[in-house]
Amino acid sequence: MNIKPMIVLLCFIMLSSKLFSQTDPFPYRAMYVDKFLRYTSSTTVSESRTLLGRDSEEDSLLQFAHDNDFKTLILYDIGVVLDHASLTLPGSGGRTYEQALCDFIQSKAGILYCTGWSSY
Repeated sequence: MNIKPMIVLLCFIMLSSKLFSQTDPFPYRAMYVDKFLRYTSSTTVSESRTLLGRDSEEDSLLQFAHDNDFKTLILYDIGVVLDHASLTLPGSGGRTYEQALCDFIQSKAGILYCTGWSSY
């Protein structure tokens, strides 16, 4: 039995599987999130346009990111949250801005979805 053709065939199969295999052209995906916290005036939070503190909106955002393989969420408006960290977020059951942000990052994004985060 001639082993040379078998070796050639095996090498061809191994090379062709490497050449024709599909790889993700964007292995690391990030998403910018706007309207994470929005105001109607300088001191009033727009609850209808804000994601922070609204469980259904936060969950929808994280599910979308998970379903579409986003590894990092880049959150706008974090400076506003930090500027008002000790104030109570309207409609959030008495949580402060800081508590709502920590709940979102640690309890939801970090633990449930293992999503990284950034802020601008």
